Parts: sequence; structure tokens; C-alpha cells
Amino acid sequence: MSNLQFAPGETDVVQESFSPSVILFWLRTSVGASSTRVVARQTNSALGLIPLGSKDIAYPLSNVAGVGVNTRFHLGRLVAGVINLLIAYPCLSNATSSGLLLVIGLIFLVFGVAALVNMFTATLTVQNNGGGVAVIGVSILEKAKLEALREQINQRLFADQALLRHNQHMQVQNQQLSVQQQQLNAQVMQQSAYLQSQQPQSGAPAPQPPAVPQRRSPTGFDPALLSGGTSQVAPQPPSAPSPKAYSPSWQAPAQPNPPQSSAPTPQPPTPPSAPPPQQPPTGTPSTKPYKPSY
Repeated sequence: MSNLQFAPGETDVVQESFSPSVILFWLRTSVGASSTRVVARQTNSALGLIPLGSKDIAYPLSNVAGVGVNTRFHLGRLVAGVINLLIAYPCLSNATSSGLLLVIGLIFLVFGVAALVNMFTATLTVQNNGGGVAVIGVSILEKAKLEALREQINQRLFADQALLRHNQHMQVQNQQLSVQQQQLNAQVMQQSAYLQSQQPQSGAPAPQPPAVPQRRSPTGFDPALLSGGTSQVAPQPPSAPSPKAYSPSWQAPAQPNPPQSSAPTPQPPTPPSAPPPQQPPTGTPSTKPYKPSY
């Protein structure tokens, strides 16, 4: 678990922890990167065996020129390891005669094995714009994880920062737009509920339209009244009498009769009959001629 600390404004943080060597597997070297910088905390050791504290590294991302992984074979460590084993062998062979030789032989044996184990190393190199290089060594067994971290750092290093800021700005605007749309929907729902509450209840009688006056036909008989409906019959104008054709004394040849139409000839409406004159009452006394007394 990495113990690096990042500032509150740093985003897109990635960090990993590694073993500094195969022998010192319990110690950890931490490397991390964010949107603004690259940081590392490396464990120092003497002869790849004795821990001697740690070293902190921090570079602003804008000042980093490149990040790479380097795998190296150390010939000097191979030679040192072989020499230590050659010295340790006779000491351990004569350890039965003296306890001091046993202790010396064990010390040379440990240093020889450590040198041989650490003769292959993997390092992460961070180069700044001024040409300075920071080297962070890790165990050769964790080379794959170190290469994955290098790719993630390079993605942040060579990313289009202007495009990233534009995308972040667009995301903020989209969030604000969605919030405004939700508020508008809530206002529309409140308005609909208010209008529904103002409408009359379903049990109240609805107002009826005014009745239309009925109109009777000129004949005094309206067939629609028998079915319970209303009828409006417009009076038809009377047709003019047809003039008589002039017939001369001589007879013209007969002309063929035009085809008769099957449609009936419209008849003028029958005017209503006048009521009969009323008769005077029968109880009225009749007048008699005046006769003088003489």
C-alpha cells in the first residue's frame, strides 16, 4: 500500500508500491503521478542489503520531459558475489577448528548471495526539461508492474490538457442543464396540479346551453315533433304560373316530345284555411217595427 500524499486539487491520481530489491522484500518504494506532478519515495540501501533511510522525489508534470523503464545487468555485482563466495567457502570448511572462521564465512556468504541476486535490476528514469535524471530502482521481479506505471504516467504527461479542460467544462454545463430541466419539470407538474385543483368537482351540475326556439312548418304539421326532436322547415316560394303557348290556325308538324323527367314536380305549399265566420249568439231578441198608438 502506497503512503504518498496528494494535494486536494490534484486529480487523476495513480500510485504503486514496489520492493527495492529481492533481498529487502519487506521494504517498499512508492511511485505515483497525478494531473499536476510526479512523486516518488525511494528506499536507500547499502550493498543492496542494509537499509539506510529513504529519498523523496517530486517533479511538476509540466517540467517532466519523459519517463522510461531501464533493465540492467550489473557485472560488478556478479564479480563481487563470486569473490565473496570464494572467500566464504574455505572459512566455512575450517569452521570446526575455530568459531571466528564460521562467523566470517557466514558474512561473506550473505554478501555474495545478495550481490548475485541483485545483479539484475529494473529502474524507472524520470528526466526533466533541464536534462536531470532521477533513477528509482526496484526489484527485477516487479518489472511488469513498473512498465504499466510508466504507461499511465506517459498518458498524463502527453495528454491534451486543453481538451481535458474543455471536456470538464462541458460536463459541468451538462450537469447544470440537467438540473435546470428537472426544475422546469417540477414547475410544470405544480402548475398542472394547481389547475386541476381549480376545476369544479365531478358531482356539480354543468351549465346547460340556452334552448333553441322551435319553428313550425306552414302546413301546421311537423313530423319531427312526433319523434321528440325539433324541426326547422323553411317555407318555399310559390312557383310562377307557366304562360300558355300560342297556337296558330295552321298546324305545324308535330315535334317529338322531350324526355320526361322521373323527378316529381315540386308543389307549392298549401296555405292555411281561413277560419269560418262566427255566428251571432242565438239569444239576441229580434227588432219589431214601430207602430203608433193612434
